[in-house]
Amino acid sequence: MNGIQGTKSGRLDSWKEIAAYLGRDVRTAIRWEKERGLPVHRETSGPGRPTVFALVEELDRWMMGHRGESQVESAAESADPAKAPVRPRRVLRAVLYFGLALLVSVGGVFLVRDLIERASDRHLQFARSDFPAAGPMSVGVADFDRDGNLDIVFTNAATNTIDVLFGDGRGEFKRRVSMSSAREPERLAIADMNGDSIPDLAITHRNSHDVSVMLGDGQGGFRESFRWPTKGRSRWVTATDINGDKNPDLVVACSAAQKVLVLLGRGDGTFERGQEYEANGEPSAALVGDFNHDGIPDVMTADYQVAGGTTVSLFAGNGDGSLKPRKWFRTGFGPLAATAADYNGDGFLDVATADFHDGMSVLLATDKGFAPPRTHTVASAPGFVASGDFDGDGKLDIVLVAEHSNDAQIFYGDGLGGFRVQKFDTGGYPDSVAVGDFNKDGRLDFVVGAVYGNMVSVYLNKGPQP
Repeated sequence: MNGIQGTKSGRLDSWKEIAAYLGRDVRTAIRWEKERGLPVHRETSGPGRPTVFALVEELDRWMMGHRGESQVESAAESADPAKAPVRPRRVLRAVLYFGLALLVSVGGVFLVRDLIERASDRHLQFARSDFPAAGPMSVGVADFDRDGNLDIVFTNAATNTIDVLFGDGRGEFKRRVSMSSAREPERLAIADMNGDSIPDLAITHRNSHDVSVMLGDGQGGFRESFRWPTKGRSRWVTATDINGDKNPDLVVACSAAQKVLVLLGRGDGTFERGQEYEANGEPSAALVGDFNHDGIPDVMTADYQVAGGTTVSLFAGNGDGSLKPRKWFRTGFGPLAATAADYNGDGFLDVATADFHDGMSVLLATDKGFAPPRTHTVASAPGFVASGDFDGDGKLDIVLVAEHSNDAQIFYGDGLGGFRVQKFDTGGYPDSVAVGDFNKDGRLDFVVGAVYGNMVSVYLNKGPQP
């Protein structure tokens, strides 16, 4: 056991106490949090900066897992004066010089102040609740019973069922319904497909090789209205209007057939005969948005190619639901899922991909398409991504789940296309994630489907109120 004991039942209430317990200086403890995931928490009891604290039990577990690294670093610091702790007088002198340089530019002062404020709120706290499932391949969020509270829907591939957890608006889900589905339901999309203001579902089925539409009844029940063959496994379906008639259409990533399928909606829960487009190998995601800035919806696919792809493909829309031939843009290795949002505030849709082998790639939009990807190293086998503003700073963030390392990660955006990361444990093999405010506190929460863990986990955001 190092240093001092926690003064509040195993709790250390400042960076000074945390550093003393680790046997290091404060600067090293702060760096370990940033670089190595040292388990430090923050809480806000009023205005001002959050209070920093750590739990002795968590620190002990962390030190056991990083013992070798800490010993090597300690020896290096002793041998190399350049790596020794900085003395207070040296710190003060450096701060004074830095402050004088900042005064040269008012804009520089504001920039540094913003960075300091963001660094002080580095990590958010989330409360996790688990619900049993049976191979949940996809999760989604909507108000299915029209009570004003968000509900959660997920596919159970192991039991050929679809379940809905009904939210109470306080972050709890006490009522649940389950309904039969075609064989091995996989991905789902949510939209009002028959114009009755009730959310409906589009679902791909891995073993029956088709996509089905199920219309909601406003009480959490569903009935099938449409089914279309997809010639094998389809890893993704999106439901949105791409031809401007205000009726949701379906865009399906037909992975096994190596096609992109477009089904135009009639507005009654059924769809016109589909048109297919050649994809680049095995498409695993299909997004719809105005990616080329002409005011017409386009389709963007992730070109997984059995984990061997390195591109996304843009199929520009013609405005009538038809698509132009694909143009491709480079990503990391094995893009499996994708999300789109404006991460740098320039008014254009950017794209982030979960790259099964490399991590996460962010492609910032340009006048000519997309800039080369910015790759962020993450844990093992990223499988799904979604976007949202979790820390309430007005800058979009990304939540990602990693299948092999069994964790979720939030990448907090800086508004310029850069990110910092926070990790959370999940159930086994997390394969989907969706976002929403489940307890109506103005803070964005998220839900994860863990396929091998057979659970759906809700993470309630306990960060500062926006």
